Amino acid sequence: MHQFQMAGPLDWVFTYAAPTGFAYSPPYWLILELPEYWAKGLDDWIEQYEKVLPVFLTVMKKREQALKESDRLSDHMLKSWETGDFWLNYAARKSWAFDMISWAKIDRRFFGHGNLDDRVQLLTLSEMDAMEGFVERKLRAKEERRL
Repeated sequence: MHQFQMAGPLDWVFTYAAPTGFAYSPPYWLILELPEYWAKGLDDWIEQYEKVLPVFLTVMKKREQALKESDRLSDHMLKSWETGDFWLNYAARKSWAFDMISWAKIDRRFFGHGNLDDRVQLLTLSEMDAMEGFVERKLRAKEERRL
């Protein structure tokens, strides 16, 4: 029979696990308003954010001087913003903003300018048929719930 000895309690209250991309993204709260709620729209939010991001990263770099190179986040954060990975991570964390962020930033990053009609044209005929069938099933299910 094995005997175990408890060395101390384990408190999971302040633990957190997430993809590294979340930590590598600069904080979205630098201007205290979420992009999807910004009254003047996403482009204006980005314009305002890009005014404060360099200030934040400069201060962060100064604080990181005492850390090992591998533990510094500021360079990763700048790269995340410049490549657009920031928006991928933001949309993953903020599901209610996914549609807006997806069309404004993610879709354009990977497919260029366009809209839903342009994207539908990228589908094969069998994919379009499958999409139509899916929409029909969803509409029938909606009607059945109403009855």
